[in-house]
Amino acid sequence: MNALLLDRIDADIDRLHRINLILEAGMRRFGPNFVDELNKELGDKGRLHRLKRLRVVHIRASQDIGAMAAAYARSPEFAARGTGMIGKIVRRISEWEGAGEADLLSYIMFDGEFSARLIELGRNDARARHAELCTFFDELTKDRGEEGPSSTRDLLRPPSRPSVRIRRS
Repeated sequence: MNALLLDRIDADIDRLHRINLILEAGMRRFGPNFVDELNKELGDKGRLHRLKRLRVVHIRASQDIGAMAAAYARSPEFAARGTGMIGKIVRRISEWEGAGEADLLSYIMFDGEFSARLIELGRNDARARHAELCTFFDELTKDRGEEGPSSTRDLLRPPSRPSVRIRRS
């Protein structure tokens, strides 16, 4: 299952890098107006709209999500929540050997607690690449000529206290 989706992402990123290399080579060979002239020549032909160099930051999960799903499906927390037939099927799948079954679980597991674990994993992985993400967004804002906060780092820093308070009557 992972191979179907992740290979697609890798192929898209590889294609993006190849297009970037072509555009950069064109600008070195034919000058800084190469991309603009190429876009004029292409016009609205086919699916090509406006070519431009794109940056990418690809963050992969630092843990095997399939293994996380299988472990969660075998956990006491899931056993307490997933008491019906679907819960039994999920637990049975988690007992099968092989990464393919664990990957399958990661795609069908819509349990709130498991989702919370994935969100926390994503946040931790983003924090681990904090400086790279800040640089990426700072450059993006600069390229667009937008004025934002003093730094994207301020936007990405978690708030020190909740910004919204809910009062219950």
